[in-house]
Amino acid sequence: MKTALKLQNTAVYDEALSTDDFNRVSEWMNYIPYMFKNSTGLWNRVWHTSDGEILNSQSIHINEDFSIAQYQSEYEPVLPFIKALQTQLQDCGLFDVTEIKSIALTPYVWPATTSLSWHSDSDYVGAFTFYVHKHWNPNWGGEFLTVEGDEYIPQEKKDGVKWKVFDNKEVDEMILDKGVGHFIMPKPNRIVFNKGGKQGILHKVAKSTPQATDRLTLQGFLRRRPVTEEDLHA
Repeated sequence: MKTALKLQNTAVYDEALSTDDFNRVSEWMNYIPYMFKNSTGLWNRVWHTSDGEILNSQSIHINEDFSIAQYQSEYEPVLPFIKALQTQLQDCGLFDVTEIKSIALTPYVWPATTSLSWHSDSDYVGAFTFYVHKHWNPNWGGEFLTVEGDEYIPQEKKDGVKWKVFDNKEVDEMILDKGVGHFIMPKPNRIVFNKGGKQGILHKVAKSTPQATDRLTLQGFLRRRPVTEEDLHA
C-alpha cells in the first residue's frame, strides 16, 4: 500500500491490494447480482434525479472483529480486502477505531454519465471508496471531490443551512464561498477514506463522460452500532 494523499480529513492509498487479490475482487464484481439503486424502495434523496441510474449489489455486513455476518462462500474473493481494511483503518489515522462497531460494504456500478451530488456522511464514523475497475482514463471524469479535505468550512457558516433536494441554494452558496478543494481520480486499486460524523466532510462524485466505461467501487460505511437482524434481511 502506498500513500497517495494524506490530509486532515481525507486519506488516499494506492496499491491497496496485491495484483492477484485485486484481480480476484475485480473478477468477482462480474458475477454478483445488481439492482438499480434509484428504482428500488424509498428514494434516498442524497441521489439527485440528475445523477443517473446507479446499480448496487447486496451489502456485506462486517462485524467489529472484521468477521462477516452470515458468511457465504461467494464472499471468499473479498476476504483479502477485508483483512487489508483492518490495517488500513488503523494506519490512515482519521478515525477512532474503537467507535467502529460494524461496516456495511456494498458493491456499486456507476455507468457512464452518472454522479453523486454534494453530501456529507454525517450518520457514520466515516466512509471509504475502493476502486475495483481495471482501467480508467483521466479524461473520463468520475473524480471524488471535496472542499473540506484539509480544512473544514467554519461551523458558523454551516449553522442554519438547510439541505433540500430541488432548491439547494443555501448549500450551493456555502460551497461556492470557499470555492476551492481537492480532487481524487478513480484510479484502479485505490482506496479513499473520508471522515463522517458531526465533522463529516462535504464531498461529491463528479459526473463521468459518455465515453467512460463502468466505474466499479466497493463503498464502505463505518457504523457506530453492531450488525442487526434488520441489516441482514434488508
